[in-house]
Amino acid sequence: MKLQVIPYQKEWKEKFKKEKEFLLSLLRIDGLKIEHIGSTSVEGLSAKPIIDILIGVENESDLIDLQEKLQGKENYIYYQKWEPVMPFRKFFIKVENVIEEDKNQIPTTVNVGEDQPNLVLKYRGFHLHCVCTSHEFWNTHLLFRDHLREDATSLGNYENLKLELAKKEWEKSEDYSYAKADFISGILNDLKISFSPFPTLSTDSLILRALHKNDAKDFLRLRTDPEVRKFLYVDNLDSKTIYNKIDHLQKWSQEDISVFWMITDKKTKEIIGSICLWNFSKGRTKAEVGYDLMPSAQGKGIMSEALQSVLEYSKNNLPFQFIKAYTHHENEKSIQLLKRNGFSFRFNVEEKYGLAAVYQKQIK
Repeated sequence: MKLQVIPYQKEWKEKFKKEKEFLLSLLRIDGLKIEHIGSTSVEGLSAKPIIDILIGVENESDLIDLQEKLQGKENYIYYQKWEPVMPFRKFFIKVENVIEEDKNQIPTTVNVGEDQPNLVLKYRGFHLHCVCTSHEFWNTHLLFRDHLREDATSLGNYENLKLELAKKEWEKSEDYSYAKADFISGILNDLKISFSPFPTLSTDSLILRALHKNDAKDFLRLRTDPEVRKFLYVDNLDSKTIYNKIDHLQKWSQEDISVFWMITDKKTKEIIGSICLWNFSKGRTKAEVGYDLMPSAQGKGIMSEALQSVLEYSKNNLPFQFIKAYTHHENEKSIQLLKRNGFSFRFNVEEKYGLAAVYQKQIK
């Protein structure tokens, strides 16, 4: 059989929205999350006209509750068939527009070992993938979707693959999905981020290293300096809260949410500033760089040296294509730093600390 792959349809977004509202009213499970995934969730991408929905719950007992509320109700067919392969997932197909003479032939369950019923494939309108939000299945499906939404090249390559596969005859519909697996896993592998072990960076005159608890005094001195704080929006810190700040920065690095370096003088080992990558876009095409430097170290090219090291590290080790920076529109030193290092002005935006100028640099 051949599978129908058609150009993107604007109504797919609205169709998902209506189904989400219906599922929320039907399931009524605390902490329930519902996301539109698959090709119909990516504007401009050709797809089979079937809406893929990712349903997330907090624990496995909620999955059982969900199964009981969906199985055999409202045209939802429970696919026990796939559970030996994916025991962490409850999978349903929802059929729609079934003619009267076929209604009694639609099963409520497709069990292990049974073939896919042709009538279910004929009338399917929705796929429901139900998992715990802590499972990697949840994270990877959202990441792949978000990356396609952000990256036109990946979207184009994926669409070309889908259109080529759609020309072929398939014995089973799932074989089409298997044929896309290498492409998808390749994208996801390229999007991996890990800051373990911590990436210490070395330049001619600097060491960019991890932040430690015994740096608290120097870190506090940096973050409370009046000149540093003049154009820097950060929480007010004191001798008590500084340790909580360090805990958070260390945790975010361990969880691959951000990476924070202390800038130290290679000869004296003195802490003279900090620089970080954070605020990663959902599709991991962009990250934001932030930095500060003690006044005594400014005007010596130190921050430019640190920034170049971080940009090179990101280019070679991280998936980001663009690095952006927000700087106060009156912070001329920061603006000149960004311009010297190839950043281009994008737009101004009103932030909590005043008007910020947004600069961006493409690194890949």
